[in-house]
Amino acid sequence: MHFICRSFSGNSEAKSWSRYWENDPDDLSLKSTKGHLFALININSDEDKDLNSIGHDISYEFNQTYFNSENNTDILTNLSQSIDSIIKNPLYSSYKVDLITAVILDNEIYLASFGETKVIFKRQDKISILINN
Repeated sequence: MHFICRSFSGNSEAKSWSRYWENDPDDLSLKSTKGHLFALININSDEDKDLNSIGHDISYEFNQTYFNSENNTDILTNLSQSIDSIIKNPLYSSYKVDLITAVILDNEIYLASFGETKVIFKRQDKISILINN
């Protein structure tokens, strides 16, 4: 089974930043328990800040938390803890963050999100809304 993550739409306003990323660990034992990560993030700020730098910091922190080899809990718990590490970090408290994550492991998909998000699953001509805020 092959999954593709596409059709990501983020805000295009001056004080917003959006990014899509995916990550697959090089360590085969880690890959067999943590899967393949897809993530979409949108950040808004009322202040004139370097959102590109903040966004990359958030992506890096999320990946480090999720793929931490010492954290061997189940995938949904790992995703939840990784999202919590972002939303509870005081460095990001002045930003509005919308984040969607998906992990593919074997033939299963695990989803977690924060903020104003929507996940739509399309298979051939069938469409299902999986997450709606």
